[in-house]
This record gives sequence, structure tokens and C-alpha cells, in this order.
Amino acid sequence: MSDLDRQIEQLKRCEPLKESEVKALCLKAMEILVEEGNLQRVDAPVT
Repeated sequence: MSDLDRQIEQLKRCEPLKESEVKALCLKAMEILVEEGNLQRVDAPVT
């Protein structure tokens, strides 16, 4: 079972993830989204 699968199962049981796991998931999501061709990076603040 991969880390992602384990984390999903943990969340389904309403068990919290460690802060480091949440940060790693966010970084991985950002990495994947940046590679998407239909997204454009916009720095904050956006007005």
C-alpha cells in the first residue's frame, strides 16, 4: 500500500494526518498542478 493510499484510509477513519504529511501532500499537489498546461502561476496578492 502506498503512502497516499494509507493516508486516504487514515482520513476515511477520521484520523488526522501529521503536519509533515499534510505539507508533503500540498507540495506534491502543487508540483503536479504547476505541470498542468491549463494553469497559470499567479503570485499573491491578486487584486
